[in-house]
Amino acid sequence: MTPLVMDTGVLIAGLYWQNEAHRCLEAWHQGIFHLAVSDAVFEEYQSVAWRVKEAEGLSGDPDPLLRLIRERALWGGAGTAGAPGLPGPQGRQVQERGQTIGWNSICAREPGLKWV
Repeated sequence: MTPLVMDTGVLIAGLYWQNEAHRCLEAWHQGIFHLAVSDAVFEEYQSVAWRVKEAEGLSGDPDPLLRLIRERALWGGAGTAGAPGLPGPQGRQVQERGQTIGWNSICAREPGLKWV
């Protein structure tokens, strides 16, 4: 099974909306790939999930998904989520996050990045 780092925007969109990003979460839940995270990546998921919920006035609760990630994800190194100085566009940042924790596959919405 392929370890995959999921872009924060994809995870959040999949959490709150039934769209393509939600299919990515479903694929993880079905065991099609292993979600690969680090402490820094998880903290970013958690922070952004709550920030979007409050900003958009959404009723969904991110805690069940966050607990599932804590229990089922593959945990890697320190990660670089939110670290200053990552070069280039967001896509490059996502790629570097994955490479930092030892995996090169990602799930993102940007052209040229891999969708599961």
